[in-house]
This record gives sequence, C-alpha cells and structure tokens, in this order.
Amino acid sequence: MSKHLTPARASSFVQLPLMGTLAIYARVATTEEQPPQSRHVDQLISYASELGYVTEQVTVFCDEGAQAAAPLLERQGYTALLTAIRERAVTVILLRAEDRIFADATEVQVNTFIHLCIETDVFVVTPQMIYDFQDLSHVALFRFHCVTAFQVIEDCLKVKAG
Repeated sequence: MSKHLTPARASSFVQLPLMGTLAIYARVATTEEQPPQSRHVDQLISYASELGYVTEQVTVFCDEGAQAAAPLLERQGYTALLTAIRERAVTVILLRAEDRIFADATEVQVNTFIHLCIETDVFVVTPQMIYDFQDLSHVALFRFHCVTAFQVIEDCLKVKAG
C-alpha cells in the first residue's frame, strides 16, 4: 500500500513559484525487484503534481545504488542538482525528508547548500514543510532537522559498535 503524501504546512504562508522548475532529489537503493526510480520518487512526482507542477516542469536528480552511499560530493545526482541551482535552472527542490539529501554530510556542507539556496531564491519542500530560506526561522529549522539526523545516525553506529 502506498503512503499518500499530505500537503506541507509552513509556520507562515509560503507561495511557491509555479512558473519555474521543480527538482526532485532522491537517494534510492536498487534491487532486482525494484526499478531504479523507486516508489518514493513516484510519490514525490505525484506530490509535485498536487502542488501545481506539470510533468514538464519536474526534473529528477537521483543517486542510485553505490552512488547513493557515496560521500556527498561524489554523488552524481547531487552534484548535478548543485549545478542546476547555481545556473538558476531550479526554483524548488522537493525531498522526501531533510536527512535524505545530507546523509553522511558535514554541517559545513549543509550550510553551504543553505547559502546557495538563499543566493538563488530556491525553496526546499518536504511533505512536512515548505522552507523559504529568506526566513531565518526556516533556515534554523532545516539545519536542526539535518543535524539531528546526523546525531541519530552517529548514535546508532555507536550502539552497533559498542
């Protein structure tokens, strides 16, 4: 049974730019039973449609299999996404969750990404939140979710090792 994504809620009203390009970033494991574009990507594409974007406006940046487990700046999908942001080819990024993009990343890498989004007026959307990085409370909340994910992962690794 597929889980339906519910519309994001922001602490204040945020109007997404519906005329631009929406990028979906996903890290997916590939198996013989599951095609490279996982059901999570399909759910995000459906969610983009619910937000008002048509298929022609959506670009998927995906790191699959070994690429998904590689360090952040070695992931081809992620680096292609950064290039698209720098070239102002993207106005909104849709993620399944904040921690999906930054697994095994550093706080510096998170801050660099946030700064790039601020410079280029890019919104980041998850099913739970629309982040407008022009609002400093959104920056703090996004950073908090990413850093919390790092701490949980590190704690799990310590428990396994201990």
